[in-house]
Amino acid sequence: TYAPYYKTLANNNVCGSSIDDRAGCAVILDVAASLIKTKKKPTVHVVFSVQEEFNLRGVLPVINTLKPDIAIVDFNIDWVGFEIDPEYVVGFGLDYDQKLRNLNAIYKLGGVS
Repeated sequence: TYAPYYKTLANNNVCGSSIDDRAGCAVILDVAASLIKTKKKPTVHVVFSVQEEFNLRGVLPVINTLKPDIAIVDFNIDWVGFEIDPEYVVGFGLDYDQKLRNLNAIYKLGGVS
């Protein structure tokens, strides 16, 4: 059973389990509230994930579903297998319109904007 920990410290400081996650969520919600007040409203998806200790396991289904043009993420990269240009790619589980995910390599998908 998970037992959260929280303690009040001197000078209005606190410590506790997952305090960094909670602070990050509070900041993101504040930014989202500010975006509501803007005249030109972009499409923004605010996503909170679990299991960030295991890299993208918690957020990867969201990324694959939304396929955002821009994403702001905060996680530690354990290793990089290879880097690719910022182009739409398919293969090895990455798909386009539920197709091409079972390719045995990663390919650039031409003609998609």
